[in-house]
Amino acid sequence: MLCLRHALWLGLPTIRAHAVWQIALRRAGLTAAGELDSDQLRRLLQQWFFVLDQSLHGTSKPLPLAAMHARVAFMRIVLGLPLEALADCLELSLLAVSRHWRDAAEALVPLAAADGNSRAQTLAWFRGLHLAQESEATPPRRSGRPILRAAMLLLLCAGIGIAACEACLQRAQQWLDGVPEEGVLAEDDAPIRRVQEQVPLSSGDFLLFADGVEYSTLERLDWLLWRQPSVRLQSGTPPMNADNASSPAFDPWQTLPAAMRSSLGAWESDWGSLASAQRAMLVQHAYRWVSLDSSQQQNALRRAKAWVDLDPLKRAQLRERFSVWQALSAAQQQQLREEQDRLAALPSEQLSTLTTAFASLTAAERRALLLLEGSDVAMVAESAFAFVPEGERDATLQMLADWPIGERELLVRVAQRLDAQGREQLRQQLLAAPPAQRIALLKAQALSVGVAP
Repeated sequence: MLCLRHALWLGLPTIRAHAVWQIALRRAGLTAAGELDSDQLRRLLQQWFFVLDQSLHGTSKPLPLAAMHARVAFMRIVLGLPLEALADCLELSLLAVSRHWRDAAEALVPLAAADGNSRAQTLAWFRGLHLAQESEATPPRRSGRPILRAAMLLLLCAGIGIAACEACLQRAQQWLDGVPEEGVLAEDDAPIRRVQEQVPLSSGDFLLFADGVEYSTLERLDWLLWRQPSVRLQSGTPPMNADNASSPAFDPWQTLPAAMRSSLGAWESDWGSLASAQRAMLVQHAYRWVSLDSSQQQNALRRAKAWVDLDPLKRAQLRERFSVWQALSAAQQQQLREEQDRLAALPSEQLSTLTTAFASLTAAERRALLLLEGSDVAMVAESAFAFVPEGERDATLQMLADWPIGERELLVRVAQRLDAQGREQLRQQLLAAPPAQRIALLKAQALSVGVAP
């Protein structure tokens, strides 16, 4: 029913939506969508979206949302699937799915606003489109032909009777042939394994809980970086803690340190069968957990509990900003915390002025504050390229952030000699080229338009 309502929201007629659903079931090798395991659900969704895309191509009505954005939003918001499941189902990388999810959530905002919903209500609005009762959206219509309805009812009863007779005959034949039937399996009396452990070490967001940085600091991270231009982010992943350098992720359970076995007790029976990546993550998180004192552990549990109540879009934004926060040194993190305290102590008039100045930044400039250099990268992109598609903005900004200032200035001078189509072709060629060859390609283009490199 959820898939059918999604197809109707995209503009597919009711009859065709039901036909698409039946085709998807057959292609997935299923007869009905009852209790499905993860593989069956993934196979069904893959076939559903494939057939749905083919059917939508034949409609003239414009889609309310781009096909990929609608697909990701439906799976993430309505079905509640994690990003890892989306990446597996759509056969994309986790990074690509994360970007599609961010773009989809942003694209839903104007649609929800058109119906009188605020930005904070966007996800609930989209979910409500698919979870609303069918009777509320399409009230049942009374048929004007009672004789036809009675005839159809008689035919249905006759069909049921014939099917019941066939079932009885089959059972009798099995009994006469001496075919034994399997009895009902006895229920397992083993205790149910605890799934929700007290310490959320299995969560991919555990380091965010245990780090101690407040969510409000992460939400205002671009603001703080704008106020502290001396803080420059470094590329690459954060350095690994020295304690984790020799991770015992591949060691038997009994050889793990006692403190680690205590915190990982919920996985003792399954430790030998866990994937190596999962064991490595659990070991890393266990090291971090035992390094916290009791007050810090309670704070991590409090933050983990609050995390569940956050909006999915906000959680995705906090994850992204936390990766930026981890790339900062301890001194830079302290510098930003002190800047946050200074902002909180400012008079309301001065704070209002700063808020207005920050709000005047373009979306690209704010985005660039979270990247390697700063807002100058975004200004170079806006000066050099006529238009950058939303799905390629991060890659374009990242490319420019890796270049020295001289090459960025050269790009702007080259772009001034090209029309809008030529700028877009140059941008696509630069993105398609290996990073080590991009500057040479730019200099060759500069010579071709008469600009000295």
